[in-house]
Amino acid sequence: MLTIAHVGSRLDTSRLRSESVLDGVPQIHDTLYREGPRDSKLRLGTASRKFSAMVLLFFSATVLAQACTSLIPLAPGPTPYVKDPSPADCGTKLIEDPSTPGPIANGKIPVILIHGICLMALQCDGSSPLTSDLNTYFSDLIAYLSKYSGVKLYRFQYASNQYRLYDIARSLRNWLDYQIKTNSAFDSQYYLIAHSMGGLVARSYMNEHDHDTGAYAGRRGGERVIKLITLATPHHGTPLANGDARVSSFWHPWWWKEFSAFDCWAWSCLATEQNRADLRWDNYDGRAWDGPYNVGYERNDWLRALPHTYDKLIVAYYGYIGNSGLVYYYGADGPFDLIGGLFLTGAADIYSAVGVITQRIMSRNFSESNAINWVANDAVVPIESAEFDGANVRTVSCSGRNHNEDETKLQM
Repeated sequence: MLTIAHVGSRLDTSRLRSESVLDGVPQIHDTLYREGPRDSKLRLGTASRKFSAMVLLFFSATVLAQACTSLIPLAPGPTPYVKDPSPADCGTKLIEDPSTPGPIANGKIPVILIHGICLMALQCDGSSPLTSDLNTYFSDLIAYLSKYSGVKLYRFQYASNQYRLYDIARSLRNWLDYQIKTNSAFDSQYYLIAHSMGGLVARSYMNEHDHDTGAYAGRRGGERVIKLITLATPHHGTPLANGDARVSSFWHPWWWKEFSAFDCWAWSCLATEQNRADLRWDNYDGRAWDGPYNVGYERNDWLRALPHTYDKLIVAYYGYIGNSGLVYYYGADGPFDLIGGLFLTGAADIYSAVGVITQRIMSRNFSESNAINWVANDAVVPIESAEFDGANVRTVSCSGRNHNEDETKLQM
């Protein structure tokens, strides 16, 4: 058994109990995830920092990825390392973590960590793949896993809100091919551990992209993966990423206005902008919405069409806040108190408030007289999305935990 503990925005490795969890790699341990910079606890800071973040995000959300130079090194000869370049090659990086130095040898197995979306609204700088926030994203997990000799750790890092997830996954394939071409020992299978949106990057790599070199040349990325562990991944998307469908501007105009303001502050003003578009609900359940549902604008057809070939390799962790004093407190709030309070409170309040918002969207309940007293999501991702409802995956429930925090036991 293994206790997986995550407190605030940092992993609490002191609460881990010894047990092997990665098949074939003795004494290797899963620990749960974090999203956002180390020690952040979603620090919204002072009003001036909030305003600066809002202004920066407003302008950055309107800028598409510009042409730039690939970060993947050029081959010394006429044959390029990358046969199928991705637009995201200039905004991604596969990093050999210094915590596990030396070559892949003596049975070491690569474990590749893939982070989630990194936004200024969360005080996380995801503007490039090499920011200090991304470099420390999995710091506690790395500190724990690096103790064990059977693991060789890598971090795949990417710029947020600049490239489609399909292209980020394509770039992951390119980096792995580069690694294989320059280091034959890497031509093996490996584990992927991904938090939040990173799990969708991993699934796209496994199901939509072929390797062009090594033992698995011409085969999908999923053929190389031993196991994919997803931590709070929105496998069916999240309704927070949708647009006007979430709430009716006719019946609930104040909720609609507050949602619009929240969107522009949090990630992007339009639901069609990346990566918000990649995170929209795929409507696999055919649910009805409170507002007008324009299929072309609201439905995540990319996620809906993503193949399920390698679902059996997935272990999906999902959390949910459930009921608490904070849920009862925010569950009866109207739009101004609920959304306005996000700018003035601490991490626990923010997660509970956002969880209430997500629950109101999922329940089509925007009546202040009908309070929310149970939150079936982790603030960002509903249970049915994080557990990958309808797919052939293993699931691990993490009750009472939010998107950045969990404590559970894992047997693999």
